[in-house]
Amino acid sequence: MGLNNFGVPIDGTTDTVAMPKLQYRFRVLFTEMGGGADVVNVSKNVISITRPGITYDETTLDVYNSRVYMIGKHTWDPITLVVRDDASSLAITALNEQVQKQIDLANQESPADTGYKFAMDIEMLDGGNTGASKLDAFHLSGCFISNLQYGDVAYASSEHVQVTATIRYDNCDHTNASGATTFSGEAGGGSSPTGPTPATQGFFPTSQAL
Repeated sequence: MGLNNFGVPIDGTTDTVAMPKLQYRFRVLFTEMGGGADVVNVSKNVISITRPGITYDETTLDVYNSRVYMIGKHTWDPITLVVRDDASSLAITALNEQVQKQIDLANQESPADTGYKFAMDIEMLDGGNTGASKLDAFHLSGCFISNLQYGDVAYASSEHVQVTATIRYDNCDHTNASGATTFSGEAGGGSSPTGPTPATQGFFPTSQAL
């Protein structure tokens, strides 16, 4: 039985239900994070990540009998990345190398330019394996770790250890399934990396009925 009658009626007709993106079908890729450790190990150990958000300041203009609201500067909301602390310490090593890249803790020296920043991509996938295709992607540029929590340990727990990183970024692009950019901004942070160029790939048709 098809679900042709379960859509929202618009203009006197009822359409099929569109296939939604599923929260667990995603991957996170990093470019120029850390100082040489294989950052693929961070991608392999991701538990969760928040997708970008944007907040605009408001300016109020008091006028004759009312008020008018004008848009002000925008702020990209920080994202939270949670990864497993694997037994070989591969993921935590890559994150620690990024922290060390941001500031030399032993010598108390900070970089003179923005070369410590990295780029990352948050991609929604269609559920394939070796031939997985992107449904959409956020590309974040000018990234750095603003907070790193190494997680809790407890004798009474059987859970795995988690590491949580808060990531700040200067700008964000979004591309859809065909690779077309839906909104874009130049990469912030001066010499910060721009990351991999999104490729045009096949995709699961969003109009397919459930």
